[in-house]
Amino acid sequence: SRTFMLMNAGSGLEHAEETPENAAPMRMLQVYARPASLQGEPDIQIVEMPDLTPNQWRTLAGPVGEDAPAHVRNNLWIMDALIGVGEKIALPRRDGWDTVFFVFHGEVMIDDVPFFTSRSGLLPSPGEVTMRAVSRSRVVAFLVDPAAKVTRAGTFGQ
Repeated sequence: SRTFMLMNAGSGLEHAEETPENAAPMRMLQVYARPASLQGEPDIQIVEMPDLTPNQWRTLAGPVGEDAPAHVRNNLWIMDALIGVGEKIALPRRDGWDTVFFVFHGEVMIDDVPFFTSRSGLLPSPGEVTMRAVSRSRVVAFLVDPAAKVTRAGTFGQ
């Protein structure tokens, strides 16, 4: 899908998900990220994303105040890429930040380690890391600042 939804709970948010009985099967990725604080109003961002350029990272979201289609309330970047069979792509990185990746569909290799659909990896403060697609693959990457302040309050903070 070309639609990306990001919710910032803030002081509270009620949310329900439902698909019509006759809807086609759907896969989605749902991620919870802790904000820096409990300050902020609830906010839902629904963004129509541009088409993916094969073998390039597309930014989906970044910290508030940064140049990104949607915004999170912490030091976190979310990106995705569609990688063609046999193609290589360097994982996104920032000095001092960790990179987490999730294979939404397909199979990729990092060195000699395979990662299949629904598998993920954590690379603490990586240098240059290249992944190669064994099959056409969609990968989601998260750049996470391990030194970022986070709140532990709230439903998912316990």
